[in-house]
Amino acid sequence: MKRIYYYALGAIVASASLNSCSSDDVQALSSTGKVQLNASIQDATTRIESVWTGSEQIGLFMTGESEFAPITGVNNKAYHVATTGAMTPADNQAASYPADGSTVKFVAYYPYSTTINNHNYPIDLADETRVDHDLLYAAPSTTYSKTFTEKVPLAFEHQLSKLTLKVVLDNGSEATGVTASLTRKTQASFNLATGVLSEGSVEKSLAMSVSQAQAMALILPGKGGKVVLSKDNKSYTWDLTNIDFEKGKQYLYTLKLTGKPEAPVEVIGEATIVPWGVGTEGSEDLTEDEPTTAVSYTSNVVLPTQPTSAVQTYAYGGKVKIDETEYSCLKLGSSSSPGVYQTELIGEGKVKLSLHGMAWNNKTGSVKITVNNGGTINGSASVTEPLTPDANMTSTSSPYLFTVNPGQAHLKTFTLEGITAQTTLTFESIKGTDARVLLFGINAE
Repeated sequence: MKRIYYYALGAIVASASLNSCSSDDVQALSSTGKVQLNASIQDATTRIESVWTGSEQIGLFMTGESEFAPITGVNNKAYHVATTGAMTPADNQAASYPADGSTVKFVAYYPYSTTINNHNYPIDLADETRVDHDLLYAAPSTTYSKTFTEKVPLAFEHQLSKLTLKVVLDNGSEATGVTASLTRKTQASFNLATGVLSEGSVEKSLAMSVSQAQAMALILPGKGGKVVLSKDNKSYTWDLTNIDFEKGKQYLYTLKLTGKPEAPVEVIGEATIVPWGVGTEGSEDLTEDEPTTAVSYTSNVVLPTQPTSAVQTYAYGGKVKIDETEYSCLKLGSSSSPGVYQTELIGEGKVKLSLHGMAWNNKTGSVKITVNNGGTINGSASVTEPLTPDANMTSTSSPYLFTVNPGQAHLKTFTLEGITAQTTLTFESIKGTDARVLLFGINAE
């Protein structure tokens, strides 16, 4: 999923399971009456995107109708979400409704974690091992049973708040070269049974994500804290004490660095406060630096042209043919040997990388992307992204023919920061059941 990360990134590491329920709460699952699910996002946004990207993993509970009593086998069960919102179990074992016909409810959340105790999801915005801190939650009130044959709709809502700051100088021009930190409570607990977020605790100072003249962060709802903006070895403090942030809303403030001792930071105009993912007239800055999901099969990153001989280690050029139009592509790896390709300079100041990537038909594989000579991708030096296999990937040579337009099905986008004039990218295929991956529409913007 192409994503903005606000504090730190890395792999999600899960290590514990939800407390088991008593035997009185356990109901047997039938071999029929399979549960079908569909995930959507309230206000049509999953974090910064308008659609799921296919890399998300959700935790699902099937519970009793009158109380939160998880049923065996659907007790924090991991599900993958497709770009269409369709959900499939990570273990390929579909959940089933109770065989006795009793009614149940569903509770789901994102991002998936096994570090849940007594139904509580731990939030720590300072935890650098978390890939994403943007907690989404769905708990429909409707009940279901084995007679229900359609997909259960799960409408997810944001449980945190988003703060975006546009920073300008005293003369009104954009303040570039600014760094920003946020001192605020960073830890809380979200009860999956009740949907209630606990009061925040443990105040820490964390770096905000800065792109050009904007700074962004995910924050806990509530009051308190301060922002410190730094430019040209001078610091400017903005007090958040009187601002009450609400869950599921994004806040845009335009701040002027005045340099005045009595008021180093001034808020220009009224703050723009909207439901997360909904823009309003005059609030384009809420999303102007965020990755989009527009489909582009043309690459602006230079790709190799030789389709038969490796330019670098098992790295080949070639073409993909979509709707009678050919586009340049990059094939990495053979069936057994991973491939590596390093790009030319991508250009200073890039803030987003997007690409279409897929594994071979009925195979598994991933791509690792590394930033060289300055900059980060999703807040780290490198990121490894699992790729979904595609039925069109059966040929061993270019051009690769798509009988169905891939659309956004394999679209991945990433956030770039600190990109210099010397930055290059390295793409490396990571072998699963196969070491081949295909990439095209690679764009650094």
